[in-house]
Amino acid sequence: ANVGDSRAVLGVCQNPHGRGSGDSLKAVELSSDQRPDREDERRRIVSEGGVVHQSAVPVRQGFGGPPRFMRVGPERVWDRTGRCGLCVTRSMGDLGMRPWVIAVPEISERELGPKDKVVILGSDGVWDHMASQEAVDIAARHRDPAAAAREITNIARQRWHSTTQGQMSDDITAVVMHLDHASPPSTRASSRSAGVAVTAAAAPAG
Repeated sequence: ANVGDSRAVLGVCQNPHGRGSGDSLKAVELSSDQRPDREDERRRIVSEGGVVHQSAVPVRQGFGGPPRFMRVGPERVWDRTGRCGLCVTRSMGDLGMRPWVIAVPEISERELGPKDKVVILGSDGVWDHMASQEAVDIAARHRDPAAAAREITNIARQRWHSTTQGQMSDDITAVVMHLDHASPPSTRASSRSAGVAVTAAAAPAG
C-alpha cells in the first residue's frame, strides 16, 4: 500500500539462474509516485474541481515596470486560496486539501522469488535526484545494506546542494534490504539484513 511520493524499488537479478550477488540487477518499481504530473491523478483532481499548475513567481520586466508572473518548479495541487500548493496528490494528512489530496492508498502485490535480491525504500528527496536503476546499482555494489543506504542518501544530498547552491533540499531517507531466499518455504523471502540512512533537509522543497 502506498500513499505519497516515496517509492519502493526491487532489484531483480538478470542472470537466468539468479544466483550471484555480483550479477547485474534490474530496477522494478513497486510503487508509483503520486504526484500532480501523473495524468490519471491530474484528471481525478480536475474532475473534483481542483487546480493543478506550477508556482507563479513575479518577475520585473525592467526598471519600474509592472511584474509578470513566471511559472517555475514542479506541478502542484492548490488549495482554494491559491496560497498553498502541494507536490503530492495523496497524503495521510493535509486535511485542508481534501477532496483533491486524498488518503486512499494504491495497493499492489508481488510474490518474491529467488531472482529478487534487494528492496530499496526512498523518500522523494532521493528520487528527485536519482533514478531507480542508479539506486539499485549502488545497492548491488554493497554487501552491507547500511553502507548502500548511506551512499544513496549522500549522493542525493550532494546533488541537491549542487543544483540549489546549498539553499534547499527535501527530506532524504533511504532503507536498503537484502533478501534471503534460503529461508524455510513458509517465510518465502525474508529480509536478511537492512540498512537505513537519513539526511536532514536544509529547507523543504515542497
